Amino acid sequence: MSKYSSKKVDDPKWGIFDSTTEWKYWNELLKQQENGEITKLERQKPFLLTLAFKDSHYENKAIRKMEYVSDMSFIRDGQLVVVDVKGSLFNITNESKCKIKMFKYLNQDIRFELIVTYASKWFNLEDKIQKKEYTELVKQKKVEKKAKKEARDKAKSEKVVTKKKSITKK
Repeated sequence: MSKYSSKKVDDPKWGIFDSTTEWKYWNELLKQQENGEITKLERQKPFLLTLAFKDSHYENKAIRKMEYVSDMSFIRDGQLVVVDVKGSLFNITNESKCKIKMFKYLNQDIRFELIVTYASKWFNLEDKIQKKEYTELVKQKKVEKKAKKEARDKAKSEKVVTKKKSITKK
């Protein structure tokens, strides 16, 4: 299990995926490749962010290279697309945010997509319209959840009042 309770998926043909969400999106992309919508679908493609170096200020301490490893990449309409799949907008660590930002800065010619799923639909959070739709759905779900909780709490309190009245009548 990872820090966000996602379960790894071991696919006999494609290897280990960090989450069921990532595995499901991979299968979605496989369908797109079969339909000819995308080509050259790959997993875990590394992109160099910084080279390894010796830090002269600290006794030439070796500093390792830094890479951003995409969940998936493919070609769509002649352009390389790099994909990072997350369980939700809120599952993005600060380290991920930093690496994504560096990747986007260093690779402005590559299209980057941050994919999440909600209510059985895929959203690319790099697309403003899709991000807005996603956040509105999440907010709506929270409001509905809160209303259900308030209704349950109200029903519980009414039961308690009814029980108290029946006890005092006896």
